[in-house]
Amino acid sequence: MSPNKAPSPPTLSLSRAWESAILMLHAERGVLVPIAGLFFFLSGVVFSLMLPVEMRTPGSELTPDAIRGAIWPFLLSMVALVLGHMVIVAHLLSPARPTVAEAIVIAARCLPSALALLIVLLIVVSLLGALPLLLLWVVPFLYLIGRLAVFAPALVVGQGNNPIAAAKTSFAVTHGNGWRAAGLLVMLNLGLLFGLAVIAMAVGMILLFFGKMLGMMGVAQMLVLVIANAFQAGLLLFNVLVQSALWRQLTAG
Repeated sequence: MSPNKAPSPPTLSLSRAWESAILMLHAERGVLVPIAGLFFFLSGVVFSLMLPVEMRTPGSELTPDAIRGAIWPFLLSMVALVLGHMVIVAHLLSPARPTVAEAIVIAARCLPSALALLIVLLIVVSLLGALPLLLLWVVPFLYLIGRLAVFAPALVVGQGNNPIAAAKTSFAVTHGNGWRAAGLLVMLNLGLLFGLAVIAMAVGMILLFFGKMLGMMGVAQMLVLVIANAFQAGLLLFNVLVQSALWRQLTAG
């Protein structure tokens, strides 16, 4: 090999990334579960209850007032989820090995940059959704997601001041592995989402059946809401763990 030739990027191992995520969960579960419980589960329940009744009642007609009433709960929920994401990443990957309180401070510093990227992605999705031949845009968008798969770790390691620098770092780290990273995230989310949706639907139907039979529909609906948010918290936690595992593997950290 020529001494001037750039070294080949490391090949991303999907099985190794998954195993690393499981190991991180096992080793840090005493910290990760409470963080996910606070930022993913509890915040999800609270903000779900803040939604207008029409948004929480199946089959209800969505009025303009109901849609406007859902804006603030959605925005607050998005902030809580992104903050929780960054807290976990900071706890797992920050070189200083921070405490939970210190990780929250780091995450708060990273929050504006992380929200900026999320808003840009939401705008891109909205614009693509309005274009004809939407399926033609799905593939390049998935590739973009793969290249930005380690944006959050890059933001934490880079002190969270510059989203553009973090995006460039993510592109550099995932060079040659964009499709693998995208494939891992897609398979993870589709697999877990399908499995959790089946379980949640089955449990929800049972609870609603007995709730109607016993005249306790309010209690049953609350339990369904709690279970749905618990499954969502688990899905979000695994996403953060896999992204952290990708960062460690691709940076040999």
